[in-house]
Amino acid sequence: MKANWQGAPIARPPLVGAHRLRRLHVLIWAVGVAGVVVLSLIPKAAPSPRVDEYAHLAAFAVLAALSLLAFRRPRSAALSICCVVVVGLIIEAAQSLVPGRSASLEDVAANLAGVAMGVIVGLPIVLFIRRRRRVHQ
Repeated sequence: MKANWQGAPIARPPLVGAHRLRRLHVLIWAVGVAGVVVLSLIPKAAPSPRVDEYAHLAAFAVLAALSLLAFRRPRSAALSICCVVVVGLIIEAAQSLVPGRSASLEDVAANLAGVAMGVIVGLPIVLFIRRRRRVHQ
C-alpha cells in the first residue's frame, strides 16, 4: 500500500467496473459454451476429420481458458471446467442423433486435450493478471 508524505497509508479506490468486467467474462464464457453447442449440433458433415478434431481442440481450449478468467475462485473455476468437459461429452452423445454427424472417441479425446491445453496455457496468464492487480491496488 502506498503512503503519503507523512507516512499515512493512502487508500486506493477499488478498480472501477471490476464487477462489470467479471460479469462480462462470465457472459463471454456462457456465449462461448452455447456457441460450441450450437455449432457442434448443426446437421452437416464436417469438412474433414482432421479439421474437425483441430476445431474441437481449439474450441475447448478457449472455453477452458475462459473458465479460468471468468470464475475467480479456484473451486468455481474447477467446477466450470468440469462443466465444459461434461458439455463436450454430451455434445458427442447428441451428435449421434444428428443427421450427418457422428460421435467419435477422437472428438472426445480432442475435447479433453483442448481443455487440458486451455488450463495449461490459461492458468499462468490468469495468475499473472491477478498478481499484477494486487501489486497495483
